[in-house]
Amino acid sequence: MVVWRWEGLLRSKEKCIIENLQVAVAGLGMGSVVVEALARFGIEKFRVCDFDKVEESNIGHQIFDTTYLGMNKAVATKEILLRINPKLSVETWEEPITKNNAERFVEGMHIIIDCIDPTPSLEPSLALSEVAFQRNIPFLYPTDLGWGAGILVLVKSKLEKYISDVQDLARVFTIPPYLNVVISKFLDGTIHHYPQPITSTLLASVLVVTALIRLIRGERKDFLLQIDPYELNVVMRYLLF
Repeated sequence: MVVWRWEGLLRSKEKCIIENLQVAVAGLGMGSVVVEALARFGIEKFRVCDFDKVEESNIGHQIFDTTYLGMNKAVATKEILLRINPKLSVETWEEPITKNNAERFVEGMHIIIDCIDPTPSLEPSLALSEVAFQRNIPFLYPTDLGWGAGILVLVKSKLEKYISDVQDLARVFTIPPYLNVVISKFLDGTIHHYPQPITSTLLASVLVVTALIRLIRGERKDFLLQIDPYELNVVMRYLLF
């Protein structure tokens, strides 16, 4: 039997809500760490999606180990989650999110968490956000930012109001100076992978769980959270623009 360690922090009604939430997570790079945190938080019903396979470059910042190399990420994530809690219900999708299937992916869910890589296109994220908005479902958009992470929590708006292309990320989130330098090197090919250290994925999962608690307690405004432990910077603000 799994024992959740939130006694005294959550009310009985909130515990009941958590146990009955159905959460969809699209993109299981950073999203694999996010969904693990949610499972350890007490969420029991998941729909997870990723068409990609586990690669060696994933091991340092995602939940997979070398035994999962070459396995589809959604299938591997389900296997790991069921080892954490055999009672979980985990539906897997092994296809990319598109405008044509976004509505089917959102169907029946209470929370949508979009961890899809924004490159080469934001179209899958915009499609998910559109459906979530139409159905009045909270849409969470975490992103890794150097040593830190940020999250947009949208309950009143679509993602495109704040982010319609990759360049808008720098308008919404505070990009630390050290990361601007690294991004330039990534764009000119000096480094081969966008930096995604374990600190960023762990912090993204913390922000998702924190945002979920606020939603459970009735938060009904769009808001942003951002943490950078290296810069000793924490930001929380409601989105009014």
